[in-house]
Amino acid sequence: MKRGAIALSLAAVAVGGWFFLSPGPATSGPLPTCEAKSGNLRIVVTCEGTFRSKENVTFKPLIETLRDVAIVTILPNGTMVKKGDTLATFDAAELESQASNLEIGVQAAESDLVHTREEVNKAELDKELNIRGKTFALALADKELKKYQELDGPRQLKESEMKLKRTEAELEEARKNLAEAQEMLQQDLIAGSEVKKAELRLLEAEFAFESAKMGDEVLKKFTAPIDLQKVRQTFEDATKQLESIRPYMEALVSQKKAALSRSERNLIELNNQLEKKERDIRNCVMKSPVDGMVVYGAPDRNRWEGGESEWKPGDKVGIGATMMYIPDLSKMHITINVDELEISKMKIGQKVSIRADAHPETLLTGTVEKIGMMGVNRSWWDETVKFDVQCSIDESFDWFRPGLRVRADIFIEELSNVTYLPLDALFEVQEKSVCYMENGSERRVVVGKTTYAHVEIKEGLKPGESVLLVKPAK
Repeated sequence: MKRGAIALSLAAVAVGGWFFLSPGPATSGPLPTCEAKSGNLRIVVTCEGTFRSKENVTFKPLIETLRDVAIVTILPNGTMVKKGDTLATFDAAELESQASNLEIGVQAAESDLVHTREEVNKAELDKELNIRGKTFALALADKELKKYQELDGPRQLKESEMKLKRTEAELEEARKNLAEAQEMLQQDLIAGSEVKKAELRLLEAEFAFESAKMGDEVLKKFTAPIDLQKVRQTFEDATKQLESIRPYMEALVSQKKAALSRSERNLIELNNQLEKKERDIRNCVMKSPVDGMVVYGAPDRNRWEGGESEWKPGDKVGIGATMMYIPDLSKMHITINVDELEISKMKIGQKVSIRADAHPETLLTGTVEKIGMMGVNRSWWDETVKFDVQCSIDESFDWFRPGLRVRADIFIEELSNVTYLPLDALFEVQEKSVCYMENGSERRVVVGKTTYAHVEIKEGLKPGESVLLVKPAK
């Protein structure tokens, strides 16, 4: 039943006082005793805690591109500052080097972007010219094909046919002339040389006819089909070239545009990185946006939770870690740490009496306004789980500061007309609660609620009965 919890203190106020009938050491003389009393028993929970500000301006390194940063200068803890004052500066050498490299990268990316834009323009022009040239070539081939089919081909066949007919007629004429010359030679009308001339003209006519006949045959079987196939093949080739050049040139333009998009994205990304670096360099100077007092650490950090309590030049600060804050001293409350065995007794609105360790002469009052839901084991040497309970403060003094230690009594209830004893008079035997009477006999009792110093006795003792404060020797 006895619990020596340092952080928990329960006080009792009873009607009347305690009378020790036989004070003295347990080793000599009568054993110390006390009487069971009857009266009102005030139940309070006494806890330790600290002042905290309700509203704070917190400060942490606003540097996005590094994992940590080294402090160059920093104001001492507790320094009073004005709006715009420099609180701390950080080493920007690495950021400046990275920013310089990024500037070079941006220049190279800008040059690459100009080049890729020119490549896109050239590809689009090549596409237009190639498609236009292939379209013209197709139109020309189409006209050549139609010209041959409708004009040149029929004309060649007609000319060949006419030549064949002409040479055939000339052949018949030469034959007739030879026959007439031979008849006239028999009649001695002409000389023999005239007959020979007629014979020669016949041979020439026969040759011309055979030549025209063979030429017509060659034209119809070979020359005309070959010429037609040539112009037709030219047309088909032009059609295929136009059909193939369009997707090829479009794909080429798409490739160039994709390269342009990559160049644009690369430039945007490099500019964003450079902007972040430049912003980080500016943020290597931490300034205060308000007047107030600098307090190291985070507003919600308890004094026993460890962490940096004093920063100094050369220390590394993790990005995102709260280094310090400026509290609003006009809006303060206390946070107390309630034992896990007592947290169930806490209720919103309970009255609280508060004394600061630094100003014990001043009694402050307040009210429980928030009860933490998550218990925390705050130290490796103490397995006790504590809960944060936030209490308002009715008064305000200029000596209020975050982190000042306090002891607070939270009023739980007041028991009326109960029998109670000092906790020192209660013992445990075989997991049963007992008291020892003046004659040394053991008496079992039923206990009720307890305070830090007293315990309610529901059964087993009556007011006025005396019990020992120490366990008698056997």
